[in-house]
Amino acid sequence: MHPALRFACAVLIPLLPAQGALAQDPAPPGGNLVVNGDFETGDLRGWTALRGEMVLVPAEAAGFAGVDPAALGAWTVTSAEGPEQEEIGQDVDLSAHAAEIDDDILSAGFSALVQTRRARGLIDHGAVSLVFLDAGGAALPGGITVRPSPTQDSVDWTAVDWSGPVPPGARTARIRFAAERASGASSDAFADAFSLVLEEPSSSAAPLR
Repeated sequence: MHPALRFACAVLIPLLPAQGALAQDPAPPGGNLVVNGDFETGDLRGWTALRGEMVLVPAEAAGFAGVDPAALGAWTVTSAEGPEQEEIGQDVDLSAHAAEIDDDILSAGFSALVQTRRARGLIDHGAVSLVFLDAGGAALPGGITVRPSPTQDSVDWTAVDWSGPVPPGARTARIRFAAERASGASSDAFADAFSLVLEEPSSSAAPLR
């Protein structure tokens, strides 16, 4: 299911070695809290390897089925040639917004693009998730996991678009991309365009400033 020529011309950029804990420095309020969510730095800074060693490839290696090419930019992430299961993650520190969170006045918007490929009945799964954690690392209600599982051959991108309240007690937003291949030497699961924005409920739904 994995054409040998798919990476023949691709420049593979490995994940930099993890430095310290997963948690990032507190991000300024407003705007996208995910560090390097679109991978347009040309590397995987801001992300930590949890299983295997994912790489960046030119976006055209993933194709543009079901997505505006502008949404992908120049680079996208994939597990490529590595273990059958690979995963990267990023923990977004929400502690700077603890008062608003505990007063139950914050909501969050999370979006991403994920591609699961199916060919000849074999599926390389991609999965994207957002989980809120309390100060002790316990999972809280809310968040989302999207793991497309097409019933027919497909190379389409799936848009992840979730919004909901940030649960009181949340101190971390845990974001993950996991890839699992069915066979062959390389994975055809991809992800891109991660975004997490905090908002105060209002008529305009303006980002938190």
